[in-house]
Amino acid sequence: MHRVVSSACRPAASRLLGACPAAVTWRPSALVLPAALGAEDFATGTTASASVVHRRFATSSAFGAAAALSAAVRARRHGRSVLRARRRGAGAVQRSAGDGTMETGSDAAEDELSQKLRLALERFEAEVNRPDGEINLPRAAALLTLHADPGLDVEALVHEPFSRLRADFRAYVDAANLVPLEEVPEALRLYTLAASLCAFMAKEGFTGCERSDSTYYRAENSLMNRVLERRCGIPITLSIAYIVVGEAVGLELRGVNFPGHFLLAFGRGTSTGLVDAFENTVVPQDQAEQIVQAVGGVLPRIPNTVFLMRMLGNLQGVYERDGNFAPAARIVQYARRLEAAVAAFR
Repeated sequence: MHRVVSSACRPAASRLLGACPAAVTWRPSALVLPAALGAEDFATGTTASASVVHRRFATSSAFGAAAALSAAVRARRHGRSVLRARRRGAGAVQRSAGDGTMETGSDAAEDELSQKLRLALERFEAEVNRPDGEINLPRAAALLTLHADPGLDVEALVHEPFSRLRADFRAYVDAANLVPLEEVPEALRLYTLAASLCAFMAKEGFTGCERSDSTYYRAENSLMNRVLERRCGIPITLSIAYIVVGEAVGLELRGVNFPGHFLLAFGRGTSTGLVDAFENTVVPQDQAEQIVQAVGGVLPRIPNTVFLMRMLGNLQGVYERDGNFAPAARIVQYARRLEAAVAAFR
């Protein structure tokens, strides 16, 4: 079933999909995907129209026309400024500024960057081009960070920190003498492990970022390397960290999409519980039961592809808001590859 974004999610305070109100839903095809972007488009975004990478909202025709006109004007101004810079000898990106934008350099550096960006895109495509259950979610999320800086060492910046966290959490659980939990009811065992995970992540310094426009809506909150470095993020990226670390002790967490927030579920049936990774807390059991009953008693796992598409949507929203059309154009390319993979294995 397709999920459509309503105009209620348009304001800056609700741009990220994980923060939309109850009436707002979203579909993977919500990114407007162009037929193709040239090498120049992909590397710098200089010839890609902002209207191409502008999110498709289900709004009135008048609003849509105004948004498209505004985007086109921004794109034209951006293109002119880049052309003027090139006449002064400026080229493309050499180094990431941490928000998806890049510093300028020579034309040779631009060509090199374009090649690196394409290789990074191919690595992401290779990871997601398989059945959903076989996608390595943390690896795909790590590869997604390369759109901002293709020179990143994702092994050192993402996979190794995850490995250390997993080992430390196993030691944390062992030190707490939680082994006897095998003899207690399943619901209590899972709840205790989930609570231990929340306490461990809080001890490690993980926290939800400040809920303000200037802090919440930053690209770094959707980039796994930056989330692991800063120990701060938005619900969906923090949830990936929780899933990875929880697996170290056999705690299976699955993403579930609730109106206005993103939570993690554990257990099945009467033993179902909920974790809020943004707040480092387990939802009280009575509240969790009410939430589960309100959605019909079934909390299906969000597919890995939807996890990734939401991350792409978050990044595109941030880049568009800040007028960073080059990284927005790259995100469109990642979304196109992901949607192609979904269609191939549907």
